[in-house]
Amino acid sequence: MLRAIRTSCALRSRSPLKKATRKHLHQVARRIRAAEAAMIAGEPNALPELSRLLLTVAERHTMGRVLELLDEEDLQHPRMAVVAPVRDWDLLRAMAFMVLCVCGALGVSRLELSGIAETVALGGVAVAAGVTSYGKQWLSMVERIPLGFSR
Repeated sequence: MLRAIRTSCALRSRSPLKKATRKHLHQVARRIRAAEAAMIAGEPNALPELSRLLLTVAERHTMGRVLELLDEEDLQHPRMAVVAPVRDWDLLRAMAFMVLCVCGALGVSRLELSGIAETVALGGVAVAAGVTSYGKQWLSMVERIPLGFSR
């Protein structure tokens, strides 16, 4: 959900609207986590509430209403005070990936391998850096790299 701000072409990089959208998306993510926590705690009617929230978010996202995924009254819930704020780690992960790739490339260049072996080693370094920085989501990282072709 926090990636929805990156898919919108209408939001410029430093606009106040983008800042408001980011704040709203964090509130929505926190509200959904609160609903999930209520469901795990076994509160009555927690599952229908979570379903209603998710359907509302999906419907409004499909309509392009990224700044209005949930209404204000939906964002106010007593359990939200217990749930920790949602963090977006994508920038840090991307920087870790880049640093690991550069360090790995420098290490491979010191090995003085042949051309083919160096290419294979660099591919291995990139995969290892992706797995290290993105974990199980490393394939989603590969999909975000602009390679100039599409599916």
